[in-house]
Amino acid sequence: MTTKQRSVLMFVVCAFSAFLATFNETFLNVGFSKIAESLGVEFNTVQWLATAYMLGAAVMVPVSAFLYRKVPTKVLFLLTVSCFIVGSLVCMLANTFVVLLMGRVIQALGSCL
Repeated sequence: MTTKQRSVLMFVVCAFSAFLATFNETFLNVGFSKIAESLGVEFNTVQWLATAYMLGAAVMVPVSAFLYRKVPTKVLFLLTVSCFIVGSLVCMLANTFVVLLMGRVIQALGSCL
């Protein structure tokens, strides 16, 4: 693989990852009523999924500045993608609201770096 092909592939992977992170921040809001119904919690409680995600993201903004200087880029990228995937798996397998909330926070940690 040439240097140019590697650069293009790296750009595509980064752009797709950024799209997934942005999409993940916004798509959940349309499912609040179904989530509340399926988990047996109130609508106000389900809104904590969006709030916790944004709080996790807000915490990671200053932390990311530190990590960018201390951790190699490749390792940091793999770590954040791993957090995002693990958080998504936790959310997918969640059978209670608390587990779903924890999964959303893990996703936030992975999508904001």
